[in-house]
Amino acid sequence: QQQYNQYQQQNYPMRPPPPHPPQPPPPQHRHQSHQNQENQNPLTGSPYTPRFFYLLEKRQRLPAWAARQEFLKLMHTHQVLLLVGEPGSGKTTQLPQILLDAGYHVTHQPGQVRAICCVQPNQLATISAATRICEELEVQVGTFVGHVTRFEDRTSGDTLLRFMTDEALFREALEDPLLERYSVIILDEAQQRTCEMDVLVGILKMVMQRRQELK
Repeated sequence: QQQYNQYQQQNYPMRPPPPHPPQPPPPQHRHQSHQNQENQNPLTGSPYTPRFFYLLEKRQRLPAWAARQEFLKLMHTHQVLLLVGEPGSGKTTQLPQILLDAGYHVTHQPGQVRAICCVQPNQLATISAATRICEELEVQVGTFVGHVTRFEDRTSGDTLLRFMTDEALFREALEDPLLERYSVIILDEAQQRTCEMDVLVGILKMVMQRRQELK
């Protein structure tokens, strides 16, 4: 028996007991962890600054913020929306962020992400809108938010909100007729009726017939 026990120990050593499963943190620690997540920018992983919460408070007073639930409900049930609002109501700056927060950049195919395109009537409006949203989201221009104008492209592969002039999107449609890069296309200030904007409306009408998921 003693020889058998020695043989077992030499050839089949006892495995160490399995480690104890991690215990959930105490309620106080869980609360602190949840607070840390709320205070952390999900895009950059950095903590929010006091200015972010200052701007957030101002954003929450805008009419566009108050209408966000109804806006998302209409986005879910319709492919095309026509929105009308007073100047300064937050249409240009808040609606793209609401769509981003709602996950409209994520497709049904795992691992695939598309951008949200925001078309502006001129170069100044394009740069101003992108710069303002970068300030509100606390990201650098050209990272998760960027702009494309006639002579400048400040975007990257990570850009989720792409602000473009109507001319820039028109040139892109010549290279990609179905505009596969985008999940949502917003035509801001469409009532100005530029030549490029009118052509884009016609192009998008044909694209949406081929891409039912495009908003």
